[in-house]
Amino acid sequence: MHITAIDDHNHINYTRRKQQKSGKSIRIKVFRYAISTTAQPQQRSSPRPKKSPVSRLLSLSCFPIPSSFPELETARYLHDNEMDASTIIAIGIIFMLLCIFGTLAGLLVYLGIFREILVNVGKPPLRKFRGFYKFARGDYKDSGSIFESINKLAPELRTFGVYYDDPSKTLPNHRRYIVGAIAEEDGVPCVEDQGRLKELEEALKSSGFKETDFPEVSAAVFADFPWRTGFSVYIAINRVYSALKAFIKEKSLEAGPFIELYDKPNELISFIAPLDKQDEFFVLECLETNDDEDFENLSPESGNDEEDDRNDGGEHSAREESAQEEEEEE
Repeated sequence: MHITAIDDHNHINYTRRKQQKSGKSIRIKVFRYAISTTAQPQQRSSPRPKKSPVSRLLSLSCFPIPSSFPELETARYLHDNEMDASTIIAIGIIFMLLCIFGTLAGLLVYLGIFREILVNVGKPPLRKFRGFYKFARGDYKDSGSIFESINKLAPELRTFGVYYDDPSKTLPNHRRYIVGAIAEEDGVPCVEDQGRLKELEEALKSSGFKETDFPEVSAAVFADFPWRTGFSVYIAINRVYSALKAFIKEKSLEAGPFIELYDKPNELISFIAPLDKQDEFFVLECLETNDDEDFENLSPESGNDEEDDRNDGGEHSAREESAQEEEEEE
């Protein structure tokens, strides 16, 4: 006897055989099973389909869903898919935040904000040089425009700045400084092509820059800082000057004026405070402004006192002359 079981949901075939002595098969009904009238050979069951990862997870869950309820299996599958999507989005957001913070940290390291400032005392990285400068008076932050003009006129030359007055003691309008370019250092031209160097010098002179020589310093307080971008200049000014001033105050040194040397090929900014030959870094315009300040600082009372002294001196001389005349008459 060959028995075929028909399941309404999954249509799973079950076969059973029972041989009788007569060799004939009979037809009976047992619940939902139908018994065929002819004997059939046992058929092999079809190979099981491979399970997807989701089906495997469902089979390993604490409460497995029977295969006879496809609606529940579909709901469980959709719920798990929603959980997986939210997890992926959260991981993506965390990854993006890590990338942003990592990029910012790398940029700050590249700009040198975490760099240790090493203050040195000795011979600075600057020899005697011939340069072209432009004098200005005002806030130090306005010196950037002169640097920009030099970079346009003579981009091959190194630039420098000399700042004479202490910002903590001098008003912004009275601060003196010069900005210039180095044409020759220690007798060596900064540009190998002499013709090109003359063109740069003429361009600077025509734009109002003056030529002068600066001395070589044997001792100075100095420090270096990497020059990556324009923003690194602001970082260097805030960090290096504070370290230099603290060192000078701690050692009780008389250093100055402060010199900034911008070396574009080496991407380096040098801050130098000479300990000798300090007066030789003052240009003529600085002395002229000092005379003007002394004249402006004269108060009306002091001027009147001088006039009174002059008048008193005149009266004394007149009295002496009259006394001499009286003696001669006698």
